[in-house]
Amino acid sequence: ISFVSYGSRSDSELLGEEPNIKVLTNWIKVPPRVYSHLAPLIHARDLRSADVFKTNQFDGALTALRAKRIFRKPLIVRGGYIWSVEVEHLMGESSQLAAQTRRTESRVLHAADRVVVTDQHKVELIKRKHNIDPSKIVVIPNYVDTELFSPADPTGTADDGRTITYVGRLEPQKMPAILLEAARDLDVNLIFIGGGAERAELEHRAASARANVEFRGTMPSHEIAKQLNRSTLFVMPTKWEGQPKALLESMSAGVPVISSEVTGVVDLIDDGVNGVMVPNDPRDFQDAIVRLLDDNILRSRLGKAGRQYVIDHNSIDLVQSLELNLYRELTS
Repeated sequence: ISFVSYGSRSDSELLGEEPNIKVLTNWIKVPPRVYSHLAPLIHARDLRSADVFKTNQFDGALTALRAKRIFRKPLIVRGGYIWSVEVEHLMGESSQLAAQTRRTESRVLHAADRVVVTDQHKVELIKRKHNIDPSKIVVIPNYVDTELFSPADPTGTADDGRTITYVGRLEPQKMPAILLEAARDLDVNLIFIGGGAERAELEHRAASARANVEFRGTMPSHEIAKQLNRSTLFVMPTKWEGQPKALLESMSAGVPVISSEVTGVVDLIDDGVNGVMVPNDPRDFQDAIVRLLDDNILRSRLGKAGRQYVIDHNSIDLVQSLELNLYRELTS
């Protein structure tokens, strides 16, 4: 396995001594835009010997497309979210950047041998936007380490029954302010994990809240897993999503989840069965929080169903099997 990195030689040290993994870096230190064009030539020796090329998002896939055309290898283009939709949300559908993104995205998707997306909704979306042959679109969901993100040991740290955890960027798309307003008048501990442009403003507003609010910043996965084990609820307001791993990891940990009823979430949560979905309004979030905090039986049922959903649809073993089958198909 070779990773084409935009970083310097130090990136090669990140994986330690892994004999079957190589990191191909921007060792000549050219600007990223130049490197994206030159990378297939700079790393020609390694790329020529590859069996298949794969990208992890639509954004940036032009580099892999150039490599495909130079070395005549099959190309898998994967998107955890639809790049053009993200830009349309941020800049507007009629913006010049959105139009350019759609053109590039269409070019890459038509040239790819297989297109991987995380759910059926995205299949229909790219078929409609770009008229892609559905036979080359494959659904492979995001994976979750269900052993790391597992329910707390009953003998471990006891949950106080009032802890709400949020994991995600503190950015306008995620709307963390809705959660802060929902919890403002509640006797709860509210934990924000993640950083972003809205942190300073949220900290200022949290000073007058009745709730005990903590901002933990970014944390490694094993620390997030420990915090989820100490949590009563996971709450995630958002404007839109691809397939949110933070939500899936919380479900895997057996924590009852409350989220916005938006694209990317409606494919995961069956409202009232394995989680709760609400409109993007602080009052609706607060009502859902209070209802679950007051109902131990409902929380237990939602937590168990959420974990079972992730085990059935997002476990590492399942996703690995789907990935390997795709590689075998293209290289047989």
